[in-house]
Amino acid sequence: MNDNFDDRQLYAGISPWHSIGVRLSLSVLGVAIGVFVAGLLVYVYFQEDQVKHETMMLAELQLTEQICEAEKLLVGDTTLSETEKQDSVMQIIRNIKPYKHSFCILLDSSGHYLLHPDSRLTVYGKDSATAARMPTIFQRAVTTEDPDLDSLGRKMLNREKGMMEILKGKEYSMAVYRPLQSTDWSVALVCSRLDVFSSLSSILWFAGIAVVLGVLLMFVLCVIAIRRITKPLETLTASTSEIARGNLHAEVPELSVKDEMWQLRQSFVHMQKSLRHHIAELTRTTANNERIKNELSIANNIQHSMMPKTHQPLPDRSDIDIHASLLPAKEVGGDLYDYYLYHDKLCFIVGDVSGKGIPAALYMAMTMRVFRIACRHHINSAHEIAEAMGRTLAENNESSMFITAFIGVLDLKTNKLGYCNAGHNQPLLILPDGSCSLLETENNIPLGIMERFDFEGDSMDFHVGTKLLVYTDGLTEAEDRQRNHFGEDRLIGIMQHLSGVSSREIVNTLNEKVKEFADGAQQSDDLTILCIGKQAPKRTIVLTNKLSEVTKLRQFMEGAGKEFSIPDDVQLSLNLAVEEAVVNVINYAYPDDATGEIELSVTSAPAPDSSDSAKAIRFTLKDKGKPFNPTAQAEADTISGLEERQIGGLGIHLIRNIMDQMEYRREADSNVLIMTKITN
Repeated sequence: MNDNFDDRQLYAGISPWHSIGVRLSLSVLGVAIGVFVAGLLVYVYFQEDQVKHETMMLAELQLTEQICEAEKLLVGDTTLSETEKQDSVMQIIRNIKPYKHSFCILLDSSGHYLLHPDSRLTVYGKDSATAARMPTIFQRAVTTEDPDLDSLGRKMLNREKGMMEILKGKEYSMAVYRPLQSTDWSVALVCSRLDVFSSLSSILWFAGIAVVLGVLLMFVLCVIAIRRITKPLETLTASTSEIARGNLHAEVPELSVKDEMWQLRQSFVHMQKSLRHHIAELTRTTANNERIKNELSIANNIQHSMMPKTHQPLPDRSDIDIHASLLPAKEVGGDLYDYYLYHDKLCFIVGDVSGKGIPAALYMAMTMRVFRIACRHHINSAHEIAEAMGRTLAENNESSMFITAFIGVLDLKTNKLGYCNAGHNQPLLILPDGSCSLLETENNIPLGIMERFDFEGDSMDFHVGTKLLVYTDGLTEAEDRQRNHFGEDRLIGIMQHLSGVSSREIVNTLNEKVKEFADGAQQSDDLTILCIGKQAPKRTIVLTNKLSEVTKLRQFMEGAGKEFSIPDDVQLSLNLAVEEAVVNVINYAYPDDATGEIELSVTSAPAPDSSDSAKAIRFTLKDKGKPFNPTAQAEADTISGLEERQIGGLGIHLIRNIMDQMEYRREADSNVLIMTKITN
């Protein structure tokens, strides 16, 4: 609540228009208006066809009478010439106007207008050349995008007789059409819908006036009746306002009639007594809750401080990509993750303690300590770590708590992963080709249930590009507002689109997907995710475009050769090729007075389609200089004499002969040159 709120506004008199009496009266008024409008619409609906039929019969009768008169003139009067007869017929048809907005059109056998309200469209009285250029009714229908006009024209040219409804612009109209005998002409009388239903307007006006008067009378009577009924509520409101101000001893007035108002008064009396009691209790519990809240906040900080730091998990190992997150459902939780590097072996665990809250958090802290100790003594076997932890956790376990866990030991030298599943969810295995599936594991009991249990483990190859996603059931059993589960199928579907991305991106993306899926639903369980990936070792150096940086480059290449065990003869040629590429960037990529950066990274991975001992040493050179594609340059001339050769190109020729592959691409504003050497 806003501290500046003036509580006098809470007890100010309500607006007359907001009173219950007025609102009830307006409700009755709205219902009455709704009933009238509905009845009127029903009446109009059932009267529409009859009114339309009667009015159009009148229009058709007048059209027929005038057409008959015109036909008699054409056939019977011999004193007039043909032109005079046609002029007279035109005048007769032009005068047919049963309604204010009605008009006639007259067509010849070709569809041209002989008569139309817009005289610019008519051909009557115009020379043949001008008439030929005038649009027909069908051309007019295409121009105005009016299919009803096209249909009317065809009926008239077929010399049909009848009546149809057409849409003219945004207004519906009725058309009565018939042929003119003894000629090839056809006439149509078009009547606006407003004219056709004009007879209903007087009824609507009368009904509107009647309903306004009736509604006003009903409103006045309702206000008087409801005012009398709600009068006791006003006296009760004054007393409850005093209670709302904090005066819990204010007197509540008695009511003589035992109706709903009397029941409301009794409820307020009971509320007044309960408030006095609850405020006293609340004062005591608020102080206790604040103390507990502070203690839980401290416990949360302590729990998170026990987890490995994820911003730089293994700073000395570039071949391991690992990231994890833990989101407790409450201030403290029972999920845990940990990883521990010892003698080139990475031990890791993801666990879920039975129960929640502070007991689970204490059990989780003890489990992490036991895990570290077990790893020291059983570093070579995941199932032996599980057995040691199981014995320790089951000793003196009077609380009967237990923990499901997935334990793994990754040998970074042999790329072998040993693992043991102690009643935990099956992890998700992502292979280098992007395929992902649940990892098959042996079924073991959770840790802490039995002191002696022979845990069974398994092992697998864990090469570069492989990732393992270990998680608690807070991921797959996350719920949305309809209590649907996130599920393993949804998880696999998401992971199939995340192959090739880093472990950090995978964990962050899954947390976001769970949040989107929940759509505001409260988190029901702790959510822990750990992703481990094996990647090619990588060394990186950033140089400036100065020739003095070549010394740093040579030292960097020497270190890379030792780390990746590059043979000496190969190392010498690689130094030559890489130095040539870097010097070319230093000399030509940037303007003379500009300073730019040059990034060189080296990775080592098993060579594809080669023997088991072969490996691919890949050098990636990046700069933000002007675009230059060395792979597009022509082969250097090494046959002609020195005086016949063109200057340049020998450096690229050298790189091509030393490296097995050379690839260039332009990424955003950077040149990227990838040079690969296959070694045994």
